[in-house]
Amino acid sequence: MVVAGDIEVVSIPFAAGTVLAAFLSSVPFFGDTHLIVSAISLYLSALSLLLICRADSGRGSIAPTFLLLGFFCFLSYSGMPLHSGPHPFFGRCASALQATIDSIPFSDSVCNALLRALLSGDRSGLDRRVSELFRASGASHILALSGLHLGIIYMVISKILSLFGNSPLAHKLRSLTIVCFSGFFTLMSGGNPSTVRAWLFISLGEIAACDPEREKNPLRVLLTALTLQLLFKPTVVTELGFQLSYLAMCGIFLVHPLLESFYPDDGPAFNPLRRIWTGASLSISCQIFTAPLVWMRFRTFPRFFLICNLLAMPLTTAIMVSALATTALSGLGICPGALVNCTEFLVKSLLKVLEIICSM
Repeated sequence: MVVAGDIEVVSIPFAAGTVLAAFLSSVPFFGDTHLIVSAISLYLSALSLLLICRADSGRGSIAPTFLLLGFFCFLSYSGMPLHSGPHPFFGRCASALQATIDSIPFSDSVCNALLRALLSGDRSGLDRRVSELFRASGASHILALSGLHLGIIYMVISKILSLFGNSPLAHKLRSLTIVCFSGFFTLMSGGNPSTVRAWLFISLGEIAACDPEREKNPLRVLLTALTLQLLFKPTVVTELGFQLSYLAMCGIFLVHPLLESFYPDDGPAFNPLRRIWTGASLSISCQIFTAPLVWMRFRTFPRFFLICNLLAMPLTTAIMVSALATTALSGLGICPGALVNCTEFLVKSLLKVLEIICSM
């Protein structure tokens, strides 16, 4: 049977099966018989599950079985009639958040529009000039709501909740609050593949943290998140956001530690040069895995991605933290003018940095 630590034997073949089914479903002949094949796949999926349950300890039969399961799950799911659109409750919450952001008294409305994009994923208020600025500078990933934004929100919530202590009860309540709030934000923002991946990663990480003796392996957590996301929605494997999100995380976990080790951490506690190298190696690691896919899809490559990420990412983090505080306090009607001015200054600084990069 599959035991703890065998997630690689399960996840990689399962993902490969969904990719194979996605490829074959694009073939004209296969598409013509799609409904029949989907019906057969429902039966074969159940059969695959039975084979998994009855499999012996020999791992040779496990990988092919999960490959078949991923293949048939994709076909079964893609043949089902599914509803689309967010639940009305989360839609109302998103509208309330956007209305609060619009009510913040910035002197320039571009700040309101950018905060709507960063906090709710609504980019409809951004004018063409700002959108083109992000695209031309190679900072489109900052503008699109993704796991990056949820990760920053997770960091802020963790810092706030850490004030309640580190007792076992406080730790469990903190983990539960983080998972619930992150899930709520994911659903409210539309549940795009990247934020769902980030929510699964956060949830699994918090579950693992509740058991101090459990082995902490980020790559296995990522593979578990991949399997769960494909299990609930196999067709997401065809979406570009899903592909880029997991490729970027693979770069972070596989390449980034190697690059970062080139600059030993044996100096003072605060070493600006090493922090710069950490940011640079993180950006390079992501590009190694995502750049080939971006080139195949768009025939373009962000020439100044390194400069952009080194300058824009710290500003984006500061904007997200400041924007969260500004929006929360504005909703309560107690936001000081100094905080509004600080947020606006950070937004305009980010846009100025992007303008400089575009002019290079």
